[in-house]
Amino acid sequence: RSPTLIVARPSKSGYELALNLDVATTGNTNQITGTLKQFSRSKVVSRSIVTLDRAFYSATNLVPANYLANKGFYTVAFPARATQTGLVAEDYPQGDGVGSITVTNLGNATLAATLADGTVVTAFAPLSKNRSVPLYAQLYLSKGGSIGGLATLNDALADSDVAGTDLFWFRPYQSVHHYPWGWPEGIEVDLVGAKYAVPVGASVLPSLTSSSPNATLTFSDGLLAASINKNVTISTSNKVTNSPVTDTSFTLAITATSGAISGTFTHSDGTKPKFSGVILQKGANRAAFGYFLTVQPKDITGLGESGAVSLIRNP
Repeated sequence: RSPTLIVARPSKSGYELALNLDVATTGNTNQITGTLKQFSRSKVVSRSIVTLDRAFYSATNLVPANYLANKGFYTVAFPARATQTGLVAEDYPQGDGVGSITVTNLGNATLAATLADGTVVTAFAPLSKNRSVPLYAQLYLSKGGSIGGLATLNDALADSDVAGTDLFWFRPYQSVHHYPWGWPEGIEVDLVGAKYAVPVGASVLPSLTSSSPNATLTFSDGLLAASINKNVTISTSNKVTNSPVTDTSFTLAITATSGAISGTFTHSDGTKPKFSGVILQKGANRAAFGYFLTVQPKDITGLGESGAVSLIRNP
């Protein structure tokens, strides 16, 4: 029962793992903390700090009801960062990844999302006492990429019910049209989100006026010659009408049950990319965010990019 364990490794230097479990009856942190050291002879050559949160909720200790509005369903987005260390804009997606987090009353959280390069992500983990959840998923056919980080449910924030900063996304080299070189060194992404609900007698895009048009659909980056703005009118039943109705250069559909938006538009290069997005319903993020991928030509050039999509109510 020693708090320190020597981990032997064949033909390699061993590790020393030291752990501390907080088991105080009151005021405990529900955490395991410790260090992992690697030695070369008597010298420490590397040292990592370990912090593990306990899975706090259970059948006898349910998640508070205020975190389970609309069955604990949150719509989320991975906003594109303006800069990434060592990369220029065309090296990584300028669109926003989209998805949802579902939380059960037992404290189990499931992320289902699509990143802005079109990669599908699923991750599952239990909530800690402070309602944080570690999210991690291996990505791509080779499993040579991943995304991971810590997200926290926090309805006290002004503009988001989900706080996730400094998630790391790794993408290896792949023989594909969009971002073949990837970012094996990793890029940082954020995670924002909000509890999602379908209101009665109003659109799922919050605070729409009764005027026409009452929202603007915008496409940017993604090899566009210039940003494209399209006017739409969204009814209280979430029906979308192009404004003017004769504008057939784009389509937009809203799936009220999930908050998803989708459609196509005419790119400045004459192609018609598909786009996907999701509606957030809190604070300054009361809008829809998403991405599109430039259309892949018959001959792969490796120059494809991801652009941004937004749907924002008109004042």
